[in-house]
Amino acid sequence: MKTNKKTKMEENEYWLDELLELPENHKVEPDGSVLYGCDEELRQFSQGWWLDKKNALEHVWLAKNPFNDKYDRELHRSGLRLFHPDAYRIFFPFTYVWGLIADIIHPEYGTRGDAWYRFFQSAVGEIVLLCILGLIVSGVTVIFCKLTGIGLA
Repeated sequence: MKTNKKTKMEENEYWLDELLELPENHKVEPDGSVLYGCDEELRQFSQGWWLDKKNALEHVWLAKNPFNDKYDRELHRSGLRLFHPDAYRIFFPFTYVWGLIADIIHPEYGTRGDAWYRFFQSAVGEIVLLCILGLIVSGVTVIFCKLTGIGLA
């Protein structure tokens, strides 16, 4: 069956209106006005949530695609860092950690104390803190067992 390009365009003419009329894309205010766009967290597994995940994976592909020239890959990596920080942390873990360390060495904004605060608020900083806490607790336990004569099996 042959499809006409004009007919196909007429079918898709109002796709944006249909998208905006979805319940997660507009909100009716108490005064009766309608606000379009999403200003709250997307419900898990809703259409907007899936579109957000698809968009994040497209950004990842554009940033990792070896056929892109280097400039476009860096541009998409920067965009991924801004728009989808969780995907950036997952798919570029070494760059993310190096960015945290570089921020401590030479903070772009704020003081070095603010940089350390940002580091310990990140997942990597929390893991480092938990490792240090585990080493301290293990050391105290070993010292206590040695002093009291309790053997560690």
